Amino acid sequence: MYDEQPCEGQIAKSALVAAPLSAALLASPALADEKLKIGLGGFMEEWVGYGGNEQSFLDANVMPISDFDIQSDAEIHFFGKKVLDNGLEVVVLVELEGNSAGAAPMEIDIAYLELTYPSLGLLQIGDTEHSAWQMHNAAPDVGIGNQDGDYPNWVLTPGAFTDGAVTGFNPGAGNATKLAYFSPEIAGFSLGASYASETVGTANARTPFPNASWSLALGYGGEIGGVEVAADVGYGHMNKGTAMNSHTAWQAGLNLGFGGLTVGGSVGIFDESLEGNHVGTFMTGYAADVGASYETGPYAVSVTWLHSEMEGSNATPGDDVKDSFMLSGSMSLGEGVSAIASLLYVDYDDETALAANNNSGIGAVAGIAVEF
Repeated sequence: MYDEQPCEGQIAKSALVAAPLSAALLASPALADEKLKIGLGGFMEEWVGYGGNEQSFLDANVMPISDFDIQSDAEIHFFGKKVLDNGLEVVVLVELEGNSAGAAPMEIDIAYLELTYPSLGLLQIGDTEHSAWQMHNAAPDVGIGNQDGDYPNWVLTPGAFTDGAVTGFNPGAGNATKLAYFSPEIAGFSLGASYASETVGTANARTPFPNASWSLALGYGGEIGGVEVAADVGYGHMNKGTAMNSHTAWQAGLNLGFGGLTVGGSVGIFDESLEGNHVGTFMTGYAADVGASYETGPYAVSVTWLHSEMEGSNATPGDDVKDSFMLSGSMSLGEGVSAIASLLYVDYDDETALAANNNSGIGAVAGIAVEF
């Protein structure tokens, strides 16, 4: 998703940026003596591209896939903002998946209430991401997304492959109902903390305490010696309440901006532990990315590399290793409308030699992204 990349990874956005995400959408706050009024926003993306997959030629048991494809992604956002007489700012945001086809069409993606008081900070209550994820910075990317992006739609991830797709903490159902707090910014620094009592989705059904998750993060956004800096460090933990009973993550990200040039990267170190002598497939290892982008006028280009090594099955020696390279360009066609193209190469090297568990390929994708 073009405008919902994890880990925003854009120097123009500070470490606090993802926390008050809805604030960027709200241009007309309601008057103090009026009820909060709801407005509309969102995005639509349409992509056409080619993806060559080695897997479909190596394994006779895998059904061949089409080299050329058309992909679509759209969301409608309902949002509103109201400032009370005492200075408390109230924001509501609901995101609706707008595609007519796919895994979960017309599904509510994010829905939360946001309360901000300048001297106290910002509190989110509802279905949203952990604070560490919202404050994370990744390598700058102007294309379809090398981190938690759309490239697996073109060069497919093998079914048995354990993919380190992100460097930030966003476990399981990342939008599970939670409390997330972001402190006021002091000298460019801010703190974030979040807690979710369940990790199985956004339903209101009560779940056992062992399914809880939480995160802490420290972010910085500002200018040092004429260089724009966006940085973060964070930690997250989730109890799974099953034989695979915990997931922890350490994350760090840094972007440096010099005029139109931005360079940066991030790393995430993950550990999943098993209770007893259970055999399973889990994510223990690391993921890291690095990249650079340059913007001049309506044009921007970026190059990124994402590398991950995950243990996968603890019954099999070795790691599942992925390398993803992406060269992208974008051109603004007008306010909120961009033409975007990405060239990519992805290699999935499974810990086994089975053809069905390994894949590599090249892709070329172009399309239009519209924000409204």
